[in-house]
Amino acid sequence: SQLPEKGRNLVITKSLKDVMSINEVTDWDAVALQSENVLPKKQVIQELKNRFENIIILYDNDYDKEENWGQVFSRRLGDFTGFTETMIPEEYKSKDFSDLVKNHGVDKAKHIFENEIIIPF
Repeated sequence: SQLPEKGRNLVITKSLKDVMSINEVTDWDAVALQSENVLPKKQVIQELKNRFENIIILYDNDYDKEENWGQVFSRRLGDFTGFTETMIPEEYKSKDFSDLVKNHGVDKAKHIFENEIIIPF
């Protein structure tokens, strides 16, 4: 209910802090599901598809863990919804968008988002 009725771009991420960071730094709307390992109801997916032109999944890149669970859950959600999966490149040593801002600053985070994360759009 807090998203616009119609929008161009939407990021599905894992946490409220990432939603706030994405909203503050980029011109994309963002939303977080209750948990990375929860799949939304099909009617929720359809509503998002009806309301937004471009939808990407930006879950954690757990690059420093033996199992990259953020990307496992991202693939699962992407397969279920057809939304495009993306991630922060490992070279930035930031698991999520709020870490990217903290580690590299607002301007660099915005540049990385626009030029390396949302490449398909």
